Amino acid sequence: MVPLDAEAEKRFADGLEAFRRQTVYLERGLPLEQVLGLEQTVLPETLTDARFRLTVLYYTGEVARKNVHLLAVVEDVTPSVAQAVDELLVALGEEVARLCQALQLSPARYERQLLCLPPLLAMAYGYGYVWQALGRILHRQPIALSPMVRHAALRMQECAARWQRDDARWAMREEVLRYLVFRAFWQAYMRKVVQRKEEGADMRPWPELLNELKAGSLDFARSVDELGFAAGYLVRAFSRGYWWKTKGKDFLTHRVLTFGSRLTPDAVWRRAILPMPEYAVRVGLPLREELRRQHGAWLLAYRQMEPEVQKARDAFLAAFWAGYHLADSVLGAAEAEGEGVAADESAAMAEA
Repeated sequence: MVPLDAEAEKRFADGLEAFRRQTVYLERGLPLEQVLGLEQTVLPETLTDARFRLTVLYYTGEVARKNVHLLAVVEDVTPSVAQAVDELLVALGEEVARLCQALQLSPARYERQLLCLPPLLAMAYGYGYVWQALGRILHRQPIALSPMVRHAALRMQECAARWQRDDARWAMREEVLRYLVFRAFWQAYMRKVVQRKEEGADMRPWPELLNELKAGSLDFARSVDELGFAAGYLVRAFSRGYWWKTKGKDFLTHRVLTFGSRLTPDAVWRRAILPMPEYAVRVGLPLREELRRQHGAWLLAYRQMEPEVQKARDAFLAAFWAGYHLADSVLGAAEAEGEGVAADESAAMAEA
C-alpha cells in the first residue's frame, strides 16, 4: 500500500466524515444506491481513489441497542469496479424501457427490482445466493447465466400451466422482461467488467433477432437460444391469423397446451410448428410465402440441432416465450389476409 501524505489523510478524514453524516449529496461522488441497494448512498469523490477499498456490511437490527444480526460482509471492493457496475445498471434502464414498450408493460413498476443489483440477483439466483453473487460481481469475478435461465424457465412453465387465464399471460410477459433484462446485464458485465466471453453470450440482442425474422431470415441454426426465439416468433405469427379465422380461439390453448400438457421443445416442434400447414388448411388460413419458407427452414434446423436442444431445454423454452411475446412489437397491424384482426386480440388482452 502507498502511504498517504498529510493532505491526502485530511481529504480521507473529511470524506469519511461526510459519508458518515450522509451529507455526500452536497458534493460530487460515486452513487452506490443501485449497486448496493442502500438508499441515498454516495461515496465522496475523495474516497474513490484507487488506493482505497470498501467494506460493505449488510445487517438487521439496531446498532444503538447492540442488537445486530449480520447478513453479509463484502470486503476489499475497488471503487472503480463499483463505478463500472453502476454504469451498467444506469445503461440497463434504457433496455428496461425498450422491453416494457415492446411488451406493453409499465417501466416504473419494475425499475426497483431490475435496476438495483441485490433485487436483480435475488430474482436471477434466489435469495439464498444473493450475497455470494454480489461478492463475485464487486470483485470482478465471472457469474453464471444458467441458474437464471433455469429459474426463468420454471416460472414460465408455471405461467404456461395456467395459460387459459389472462393474468397468467401477463405474468408470462413479466417473466420475459426479467429474463431478457438479466441476460442483457450479464452479457454487458462479462464483456465490459470481467472482459471475458462465456458460453451463452452468442444470443444476439432481441431487436436484431426480431428485425431479421421480420425480414424473412432463414438462419435458425446459430444457437439453441436463437432457435427457441425463432420458434416463439413463428408460433405467434401463425396464431394471430389462427385467432382471426377461428373467431377468437387462442392457438396455444386450442392446439398445443391442451388438457394440462406441459410445453417442451419436442411439443413446440411436434404440436405447434410441424402441423401449422395442416391447421391452416383446416381453418382456411392462407399462409404467406415468407412464413412457409421460414416454417420449412426452422424444421430443418431443429432436426439438425435436436441433440443440443435436449441438453439445453431451459434455454430453448425461455427464449421461445421471449420470441412469442415480442413478436407483436414488429408484426404490428394486419399485413395480409389471415392477420386482419390480430391487433384486436392484443387489445382484448390489454383490456383484460
